[in-house]
Amino acid sequence: MAGNARALAALSWVGYSTAYFGNLLLLAYFVGKGEREAGLIQAIGVISNATVLTQIWAAGYMPGAAYAGVVILVLAALVITGLKVAGKLPAGRKRGKIWSAWHQTLGLIGVALLPQAIWATFSRINTPLPACIAAAAGAAFLALDKSGRLPAAMRGHWASVPGWTATLLFAFQPLAQTVSNFSGTSDLTGVSVGTLLLGMMGNGLMIPRALVMRDAVWSTGSIWGTLLSWTQLLSLFIRHTASGQRHFAGWAFAVTSVLLALYLAAIAFKDAEARRPLMTKGTPPGPGALQQS
Repeated sequence: MAGNARALAALSWVGYSTAYFGNLLLLAYFVGKGEREAGLIQAIGVISNATVLTQIWAAGYMPGAAYAGVVILVLAALVITGLKVAGKLPAGRKRGKIWSAWHQTLGLIGVALLPQAIWATFSRINTPLPACIAAAAGAAFLALDKSGRLPAAMRGHWASVPGWTATLLFAFQPLAQTVSNFSGTSDLTGVSVGTLLLGMMGNGLMIPRALVMRDAVWSTGSIWGTLLSWTQLLSLFIRHTASGQRHFAGWAFAVTSVLLALYLAAIAFKDAEARRPLMTKGTPPGPGALQQS
């Protein structure tokens, strides 16, 4: 990107911000569950997306206030998560309280960010109202949950909010960038094919593990992220109306598409094979079923 700041205009800072925060939420989610390998992948995602956002901000295509929030969050995440993984958080109840407070804070920010990101992508009116409304609703839910005033069926569900919010952010992030790619009005030379391929492979490699664990949050996010990365590659393959150029060679797109289809088909076959004997016995498949096949 050095010396070609205009190319960065094609990158949606809203899209990269949602991806960044999705990585941040899933980092806390996986570390909290003891899935260190998956957490490491998310940490790499946090750093790589923050790096791209730094370039976009430096080129003048991202508001300074939004970038300041990114910097503060990435520093806090690296410190708190690093201490959690290393077992260096204060001992006893304080350790649980610090991690719980961090998890709840991330969930609340995610609840606020999702509607704001959607609004910023599809509306030209610049207002923080969607985030404020969502944050107020989330804070009210948390307060009622802590005070025990929620109906019994709704209590304790906030723990799953960061994971599902991250999944929705990842579901939305490629849409923001894809809308920009397919609009045909911007220069796509700033969109990195390598980054998209790495993102597609990273998400794709997590699908088998997510299915083994029968984790709906993980499975949904991994499958969606894989397919939407392919969709962005499709936008680069299609001849761009503004420049008349293709930004992804036809043969490369064909090979990528065939390999992805074969990979997903193999995963679906193995997963169905693992479910079949358990279903015939009337027992729902649990963690490890895919591995045992």
